Amino acid sequence: QAAQLAATIPPALLTTAGTAQIAVADPAGVLTNRLPFNISIGSIAVSVVPLPNGTPGAAYGPVMLAATGGTTPYTWAQNGGLFPPGLSLDSTGVISGNPITPGVYTFSVRVTDSLGAKATGTFTITVTPPTLKITTASILASGIAGFEYPAQILSATGGTPPYTFGVTGTLPSGLTFSNGSINGT
Repeated sequence: QAAQLAATIPPALLTTAGTAQIAVADPAGVLTNRLPFNISIGSIAVSVVPLPNGTPGAAYGPVMLAATGGTTPYTWAQNGGLFPPGLSLDSTGVISGNPITPGVYTFSVRVTDSLGAKATGTFTITVTPPTLKITTASILASGIAGFEYPAQILSATGGTPPYTFGVTGTLPSGLTFSNGSINGT
């Protein structure tokens, strides 16, 4: 003969996800009809937020990814896409390292909670080279007509080497410009 039972579970017992046992006790206290009862605290989700840009050769982060719900501790892993070369994601959700190559990198990560629930999220990191600037003094050495001009070699930083220099306007007669160098008579 079928019977129906109803019970109220105190909220304090539902604060930790996991599996509990439900059983029927007879008047003598003997437990029968044991059944598993799954307690779920909520689904897990990756908190997708914009990540900071990186610069080739400069330390990145550490940047900590975050998740909500599920049961801690969480375990993180890359799930696809293209991760910036030189950076790594550790199992605690920390991205760090020194990016190598400029570009826009979009990748997916997976977080797994301690009960095996999984969620994914997609992030983008843009690796941009430092601003390109000419580092040679803006006022070059003076020259004397008819005498060899001391070679002036231009230099720059930032951007992505190798650099290509060019001239706007005209150089004094007798001087030439070649591959970032000014010389002549």
